[in-house]
Amino acid sequence: MTDIYEKLNEIQFDDPIEEVTITKIEQEKYLNQFKKSFNKKKSPKIKKRTIQIVAAAMLLMGGLPFMNHDIQANTVKMIENITYSFKDIITPQASKYATHINETVSVDKLDAKLTDVFINDKFLTYNLLIDTKEKDTLHLADIISVKINGREMMEGLSGSSEYLKDKKVYSDIGLVHLREVPPKGKLDVEMTFGSFEGNGETFGFKFKVDTTELSKSVKTKSINKAILVGKERVKIEAIALNPLSGEIKIEAENEHNYDINLYDEHGKKYFFNTIQSNRAADKSSSILVFNQDVGSTGKIDDLFKAKALDVEIIDTGKDHNGQVKIENKTDKKALHVEF
Repeated sequence: MTDIYEKLNEIQFDDPIEEVTITKIEQEKYLNQFKKSFNKKKSPKIKKRTIQIVAAAMLLMGGLPFMNHDIQANTVKMIENITYSFKDIITPQASKYATHINETVSVDKLDAKLTDVFINDKFLTYNLLIDTKEKDTLHLADIISVKINGREMMEGLSGSSEYLKDKKVYSDIGLVHLREVPPKGKLDVEMTFGSFEGNGETFGFKFKVDTTELSKSVKTKSINKAILVGKERVKIEAIALNPLSGEIKIEAENEHNYDINLYDEHGKKYFFNTIQSNRAADKSSSILVFNQDVGSTGKIDDLFKAKALDVEIIDTGKDHNGQVKIENKTDKKALHVEF
């Protein structure tokens, strides 16, 4: 397990912050802190990054920008011809379940191509290919707004970036935390990208997403069983699997962070890490998602077909200045689940 947590220690996980009413002085103080927290550079040497953002902080910066439709029309042929989408990243099944956009825009310092998107539960997942025209301009393609059926829905973000050496572009995969579960069926989606600090141009995409096919394929197993991890009890509420992703919901009577490994009947391992936690009083509810790039020996195709799964829970304690440390863990068969 050491190599998994060495990789996790290279990235940071932050909890979404609730939107509150604050004074102008507090706004200025909070905004300065927010800007400092994103004073990071993306580099080809760093293959993975994980961030979370808060819609409230964007509102403090003067609201969310409108899309520039003239910029949308200015496409760039080079990046248009690059093929790298969820069927390459996740599974060939993505060609059936994801919405394929494949639109390219060009702004002053980069070209960007939105390849595909899918929506499940309270998350929108996208892949954006980015060709930077100058060094250290990747931050100019951060997602800053997601509207569904005309309503702002973005609450936070988790994601990773990878530099594709053979294609000489970045693949930026974002998992947008939505304020609520969107309606099922056909949705009008508008995504706006730019810089959190407001410098540079904004650009965006408008398209429709039909969630019907993916929604019909979701397999959910309600569990609601508490497991002792060291001296702490963790309740596994449910496991939900679909052809493109996996999700586990847990509840704990503490502020610890938890990871989970699932093992199928063939011995393949599936690593889930926490991407969202809501803490209230002495309890916390968390959502963990399947990460097939870190510590997993099985892919989403294998996980979705699994007939039985054993659960191992890993307690990484409270936050340790961004470092991940294992404090306790169960055995590999702490819970048996059959689908």
